[in-house]
Amino acid sequence: MRPLRVSETGWQPMDGAGARQPAWRPRSQGGERSLVPSTRSEGRHHLDDRGLTQDQLELVEKVRKFRTDVIDPLEPHKREWIEDPDLRFPWEVVEEGSRRGLRTLSVPREYGGADASMLDLCLTVEELAAGDMGIAVIFDQTWKIANTIGSMATQEQKEWFYPDFVSDHRFLLSIGIVEPDHATDVFMSRHLAEMDHRTVGLNTTAILEDGHWVINGAKAMPSLASTAKLVVVLAQTEPDVPIHEGGTYFLVPTDTPGFRVGRIWDKMSQRLADNAAMVFDNCRIPQSQQLGERGRARHFPMTSGGNIEAGATTLGTARAAYEAAVAYARERIQGGRPLIEHQAIGMMLAEMAIELEAARSLIWQAASAYDRGSTRTPLQFMAKWFAVEAAVKVCMKSMEVFGGFSIMRDMPVQKYMRDCLSFLHSDGSQQSRLMLLQQRMLDPEETFFASGS
Repeated sequence: MRPLRVSETGWQPMDGAGARQPAWRPRSQGGERSLVPSTRSEGRHHLDDRGLTQDQLELVEKVRKFRTDVIDPLEPHKREWIEDPDLRFPWEVVEEGSRRGLRTLSVPREYGGADASMLDLCLTVEELAAGDMGIAVIFDQTWKIANTIGSMATQEQKEWFYPDFVSDHRFLLSIGIVEPDHATDVFMSRHLAEMDHRTVGLNTTAILEDGHWVINGAKAMPSLASTAKLVVVLAQTEPDVPIHEGGTYFLVPTDTPGFRVGRIWDKMSQRLADNAAMVFDNCRIPQSQQLGERGRARHFPMTSGGNIEAGATTLGTARAAYEAAVAYARERIQGGRPLIEHQAIGMMLAEMAIELEAARSLIWQAASAYDRGSTRTPLQFMAKWFAVEAAVKVCMKSMEVFGGFSIMRDMPVQKYMRDCLSFLHSDGSQQSRLMLLQQRMLDPEETFFASGS
């Protein structure tokens, strides 16, 4: 293996023309030095011989082709630094993904979707996140909310929602729960009430007037708030009671008078997916747009399956970090031989592979349990917690393999690191996942931990 040298255009073989391409191809634009990973589709697939069905393997290949055909040429590591959020947002990816059936994966077949299982969604979002986490979040957020609407909506609401959603390639969804003053305590409302006798209420309120709900308040930073056409919002409808007893969900089209997008946040992670504030100023919606029962916020399907998909999202980006580290370690020469032949580096890569495989196994186990009907299994919290912890470790080790070059914006590993850090709090903080597991352990009728099943 020939040594590499750093040139103005990236890593190049030292001995001239005709040499094989390195695992890291240079791509430059306007004189700017930039490195992106080469296509990782050669050879056996990482999911071969894992017990998946033929349909699932074909799904992964379909998504993989979408990634290499559509996401990779976008050069997310460059696109993410466009300053204007409207120009930065990858609408061309959303539209093409929708044309290929990816945006509506979670929609029931009777309404024009694929009725994908939880495991199908996890396989898909892992592959998308290997291309770019922000793009993966755009699709996954929309799947989760569409699935939630389908689970909670009346028949009339489904007939109102699905036709427009399926036919419009730019129809994205957002959900407003977290507020400037309430974040994790919203999700932990029941726990705080039962364990610490604390009552947590929302500042966003909804009051019923003449057959309409009037919503006032703000949500802090929901994903896709500035690009969605419909938002699900949680508001307090019953005063002086905890959120899980006094919160109600509503369907609010974003062209409703009284709704507006507030600040669009400038982030270091998931930069191709927008996060923005939602503002409700006497926003009036028909009573028919109440989603689910009044004051029953505890019954919300997205809080179960969503954690599993979150774990799969971080797994995909961490997998990309691992693959980048392996490719780099095979090409980078130090001490007269490739990095991968040095025991310290090889062992580091082996640890990364173990973390990824363990995370994937737990995610698939949780997804399979969900698909069998176990939507409240503790595995969902375990999968999210473990996958995120593993992803951060893998990205950190990948940066160590790249050494001093890891912090350069030309190198993709710094992006993988930034993106994975976002899930330490996204879809519920890591500590809150442990607290929910603790709460289940304290239940004398809980058999999961006793049986180990």
